[in-house]
Amino acid sequence: MRFYSFLNRLALMILGATILFACSSSVPKAMLIVTPESFVLSQNAESQIITLTNTGAVAATNLVLPTLSAPLIKDVNSTCQNHQSLAVKASCNYVVSVDYAQGIVGGNQMLSFGYNNGGSQQAVNIEASWSSISISALSESQVTQAGGAVTIRATLNNSVNSTQIITLIDSTNPSDNITITSSPSPCRLSNSNESCIFTIATSSTLSNTSLGQKTFAISNNGSALLSESSFQLQVVSPYLIYYAHNGTNGYTGNMLEQAINKGASGITVGIQGADYLCNHDESKPLLPVANYKAMIVDGVNRRACYSFDCVLEGAGENIDWVLKPTAAYKNTNQQVSMLTNESGIYTFYLDYQNLALQQLSLAPFIFLPDNFTLNYGVAFQWTGLSSLWTMYPPSSATNTGLCSTITSGITSYWDKASSYESGVVGNQFSYSSSAPGFSSPTLSYTQIAAGYRPCAESALVSVDSTWINGLICVQQ
Repeated sequence: MRFYSFLNRLALMILGATILFACSSSVPKAMLIVTPESFVLSQNAESQIITLTNTGAVAATNLVLPTLSAPLIKDVNSTCQNHQSLAVKASCNYVVSVDYAQGIVGGNQMLSFGYNNGGSQQAVNIEASWSSISISALSESQVTQAGGAVTIRATLNNSVNSTQIITLIDSTNPSDNITITSSPSPCRLSNSNESCIFTIATSSTLSNTSLGQKTFAISNNGSALLSESSFQLQVVSPYLIYYAHNGTNGYTGNMLEQAINKGASGITVGIQGADYLCNHDESKPLLPVANYKAMIVDGVNRRACYSFDCVLEGAGENIDWVLKPTAAYKNTNQQVSMLTNESGIYTFYLDYQNLALQQLSLAPFIFLPDNFTLNYGVAFQWTGLSSLWTMYPPSSATNTGLCSTITSGITSYWDKASSYESGVVGNQFSYSSSAPGFSSPTLSYTQIAAGYRPCAESALVSVDSTWINGLICVQQ
């Protein structure tokens, strides 16, 4: 009897559990399916359609869309909206694209779609990825000349499914004697951080070199999107700059008298004397056959700017200025030293003594090679300029900083060699073992404003200090 009673109780327990399970499993739920489960945005201007479908038995309510981070953006063609409901078997589209602003690199992002399934809040997560190829210049300047070359690097920022073959094409004029090569060749990229080097070389002869701004189109044959679509290069015929230093003698601040002593006639002001010295100095290059002017100012006969960096009137502030607007200049080692802006000047680092900036400083400074006497460690140049291309402020009412002479109330400039008056100079440093007082590494660069030197001084050689005074001479 007890045995049958136990069986009856057991049967009742099983039946109750079955009924309870059946009741609980019959509660209808929503089920949101998101397709695809992952995707890669990698075609140029491509968008990805993500489809949300409710496969459950009741409506999926209170839809919550992902919060996207750059470079992903929600496309205007999306039909899914926040807080909407999806009926049974209903669907909507959420469209994602990549805003490939310059500099965006490859990456990935998790997208989370939330909804209420009829009982609790649920979430479905998918992964979005994107790729890009970045282009960076390896040369100090994106400028070259006849016989010159620049190099750029193409780097894949994120791994891709299909190998990318990267090409660089001269889209300005394919027949302008510019040669483009890559290493390795061809450029094939498939894994993150892989890169190739492209070399853009001009013809070795100026007559065969097409000058001006060039645009090189960058393209790929596969599914990686480019963060840059072009590369700009300026091909120039640079003017020459050299350092005139009168051998080992240097020049005093009296340019007028020294020029007359060298044979000049018909000149009346110091600026004219400085130009004559540039064209008759023993260091003047034989080629090109050209006229030179001295980078020296007096504010009357020659001026770069009257406002800091010519911000007020640009090139309209120039008076007989020696640098041309938007032009390139090279030194006697055939290195392009600087590019001028629309005002005929250039900018440079003021903190030239900071070791961290020394290598960076080589490009913006004039950067003259060691074509002055190697026995001299420091070379000064009479300039009269401030570091912002205005006139250097005078030290007093009677000392203009321009080695000046005052006669009957009229002031003339760069025509006096007095130990009691000073002239404004720039300077050039040579860091080499052959220059006294300096050590490695070998660096040579120039600034246009470095303070005063006595107008009577042309050179100084002593145990502690060794320098020479000269002029920066610019081809016209």
